[in-house]
This record gives sequence, structure tokens and C-alpha cells, in this order.
Amino acid sequence: MKKIAAVDIGSNSFHLIIAQILQNGKLEIIFRDREVLRLSENFTDKTKFISDTLIDKAVIVLKRFKSIAEQHNAQIITAATSSVRESSNQNEFTSKIFDKTGIKINVINGNEESRLIYSGIINALELRNKKCICIDIGGGSTEFIYGKNNNIIYSESLKLGAVRLTQRFFQDFVLNDKSILDCENWIDENLQKVKNKIINEEIDYYVGTSGTILSVGSMLLSEKNVNIDNLNNLKFSRDDLYKIRNKILAAKTFKEREKIIGLDPKRADVFPAGIILLSKIFERLKIKEMIISEYAMREGIIFDSLKK
Repeated sequence: MKKIAAVDIGSNSFHLIIAQILQNGKLEIIFRDREVLRLSENFTDKTKFISDTLIDKAVIVLKRFKSIAEQHNAQIITAATSSVRESSNQNEFTSKIFDKTGIKINVINGNEESRLIYSGIINALELRNKKCICIDIGGGSTEFIYGKNNNIIYSESLKLGAVRLTQRFFQDFVLNDKSILDCENWIDENLQKVKNKIINEEIDYYVGTSGTILSVGSMLLSEKNVNIDNLNNLKFSRDDLYKIRNKILAAKTFKEREKIIGLDPKRADVFPAGIILLSKIFERLKIKEMIISEYAMREGIIFDSLKK
């Protein structure tokens, strides 16, 4: 049975999943790994350049991922998102990676990212004949996908992400009332386009996926002392979200947030920006409840590849 190793090169981290599709059409995840590596850590509004140091670190991570994929006899397929596609030295990055690892980096645009995310989600949840808005908060961008069945009706990629907002408003990782308000106002301005497009649509479900939203799910389960293998189909309300938000924003420093039960310490620096963004999305789109999908772009890559 053919195996695919999907490598997601994001703004905040590199992810690897190795999987195959069983005869019943279900996805069997054989291996997962994640390495925090912020390709956008030196980005500014004017300059977006991936340093040689970061490229060297990326080579090390991808060599390790390649070795794991070879052990599983899996074909590697990559997707690089906002940090690489916005970088001024994108060609240098992809060339050096190929020269040193033999891995071809596929830099995808926002529309392709949305398509792959949606493919992952509709294979994770039972959404047949339902209109849904899928929201994927990444490090550098947030994807909004409005779809029904296998069809995407509308998608939008906004330059709002947990890492990007942290770099802009919380560079020292310390929270204060002014920086939080400035961040909220910035998000409000940038969400207007999506709000105007979908606010009057009749939506059956709002689905959330990726780092920030999965972290909310993990924290909610930790508070309830619930231990489950995956977060697929977990629902949370606006009240649930605001309880998490208040807890996170009360922890003003990185060190305080590292100690919060249920929050991955590696996300303690960028999670406040992510939770502020998610809260604003709930507010502006008038979301009462969200369903979590553990599947997103990586799983979409695998379904896409194995069904061709």
C-alpha cells in the first residue's frame, strides 16, 4: 500500500506526517513529527528574508524528515506556505534545500493552501450537504474557506497569523492593555473583507483547525481532565473560548504562560496573538460554536496524492 510523507513548511514550524489510505477510505497515520522553526522570525513590514542560519536549520530538519520517510518507504510531498512564498529569497531557499537534501519544495499560493486544507477537513468530519466555514489560523496567515460537500464556494487568505501578529504587537512576548487593543483593532480592519463576504450566508457549521485552534481544544480537555487520542469533532462555544482567552491574557509574561496546564510551552510566545485573533473572528462573524478538525493541509496533501 502506497505511503505518503507530507511535509508542511509553515511560518512557525515544520510538520511531517506519514500516512496511507486504507481500503475503507480512512486515513491511517503511521508517524507524526513537528519541529518549531520560525522562518519568518526576521521578517519586518519592509523586509522579508530567510537568513542563511535559518536555511541551514531547515536543511537539518528536512534531512531528518527525509531519513524517517525513507525508513517507512514513503514518497515525500512538500508544501511551503506564507513565509516562503512571501520571502524575497524564495528561489535561494528552495534551491539550497534541493541541493543539500534532494527534496523539492513546492511553494503554494493561498488558493491551493485553502483547497488542501478543505480536502483534509471534509475527510475528517461528516459535513455532507452542509454549508461550512473552515478557518485555519497559521503562523503567517489565516485561511477562510466557505464550502459545501467537495466544492469551495469562496476562499480568502488573510495576512493574519499568530507569528505575524506577535512580531508586530508583542515583540518582547509581554502583554499589556495597549498592545492587546492595538492588535484587536488591526485584526478588525483586516477581517472586514471576509465579514462582508460571508456574514449574510446561512452557515451550518464553523470548523477550526491548526495550531491555535487545536491548542484551545487541548486546553479545554486538560481543564476537564479528559484524555482522548484526537480532537476531531470536539466542539467549543464562545464562552469556552473566552475562558481560555482570559486565562492566557492574564498571564502577562512568557514565563507565566509556559506554566499554563494544557498549553504547549513551545507555543507560549505566539499563542496570545492567536487567541486574540480567534476571539475576534468569533466576534466579527458572530460564531456561537466551532467544531475542531485535526485534519488540515498535511492530511489534504495525502488524500489529494493518493486519490489521483
